[in-house]
Amino acid sequence: MDLSGVTAMSSSGLGVLISAYDEGLKYQRRLCILNPSESVRRAIELTGFSEMFTVIRSLDELD
Repeated sequence: MDLSGVTAMSSSGLGVLISAYDEGLKYQRRLCILNPSESVRRAIELTGFSEMFTVIRSLDELD
C-alpha cells in the first residue's frame, strides 16, 4: 500500500490498515507499506502494528 502521500495517520486510518492486513491473511498475502512519512511510520510503531507490516522505501525491495 503506497502511503507516500499520507502525512498523518488517525485511528481510523490505522483501522483501514488492519482491515487490509486481515483481508490479505485470507488470501495468504502480506501487506507492505510503501514509503510512509515519518509521522505515519511512528504511528505504526507506537501502536505495535509494525510487526504486522513490511515497510519498504521502494518497490525494488520486493522479491
